[in-house]
Amino acid sequence: MESEGLIMNRAYGYWEEIYDAYGKTEGWMCHKCGHMVNCVSNFCPECGRIMTGCKRDGKYTINFDIEKIKKYCADNESVLNN
Repeated sequence: MESEGLIMNRAYGYWEEIYDAYGKTEGWMCHKCGHMVNCVSNFCPECGRIMTGCKRDGKYTINFDIEKIKKYCADNESVLNN
């Protein structure tokens, strides 16, 4: 199935939470390419990595459901391949 290749051949990553001196979240940054966003998604728009979740101080605070993402890719193969 071609959609399996879409997700299986892409690298995985995570969002690193950026926060101020008071602990308030200011945004998130891709741990690999450094792209910053104000709201997280299941992929980095800059490097294309599939995100497994969000980390703060090295610990996951949000985990994304990778199996659900795989199913979405399979169900939307024609859209994703264009």
